[in-house]
Amino acid sequence: MCETPEVEIKNVREVYEVIASHFSETRYKGWPKVESFLKSLPPHAVVLDVGSGNGKYHNVNKDIQVVGFDQCYNLLLEAVAHQHSQNVQSDSLALPVKSGFADFAISVAVIHHFSSEERRVAAIQEIVRVLKIGGKAIITVWAKEQAKFEKREGQDLMVEWHLQKGKEKKSEINEPEAKTGKDGEKVYERYYHVFVKGELENLVNQIHECKVVESGFEKDNYYVIVSKVSEAN
Repeated sequence: MCETPEVEIKNVREVYEVIASHFSETRYKGWPKVESFLKSLPPHAVVLDVGSGNGKYHNVNKDIQVVGFDQCYNLLLEAVAHQHSQNVQSDSLALPVKSGFADFAISVAVIHHFSSEERRVAAIQEIVRVLKIGGKAIITVWAKEQAKFEKREGQDLMVEWHLQKGKEKKSEINEPEAKTGKDGEKVYERYYHVFVKGELENLVNQIHECKVVESGFEKDNYYVIVSKVSEAN
């Protein structure tokens, strides 16, 4: 995979490092479909949370072992502080895990931050790679079909984040560009590729090692549950 596109560096990676604390405060409630998936898993299952953020799903099922992977260091600090879970800083396209390691995986609101179809497919393929044969993963993305996007053209969008004063986190990487809001707060732009109906399934269908076992739309998100059927050649 080629170098990370500038839009992902400037409008995803750098922004989340700065807004991590404030973002985490707004992401305390889990998505019901993901929680029901986790609660259905057998005891002692090993689950990888790819793009784990603040780790809010890590204590949904106390009988499974969840390991989080995220590129954002400051969000991982939030996960450690509040969830006391196992977390690893990692690029979602190159997980530091051997093939066939995990029983299950989740990837919630991550794939839509990749700026090309090639990279979105690669991100899903990496999730499939780390699953055991028969292992399943649930993947969710933002849908284009929601009220806040109905008047916006195209699928590649910038979505503003208004950072409350005093919530800015120090970042070891470059400071992202910001505008000034009406109350003097900093306003950052985050990149999203919002999905249309059938698009997520079409990405999965490009990967021969897995199949879609369930898909749907819920709470302004599309989701798929995929099952790994073979190892890559």
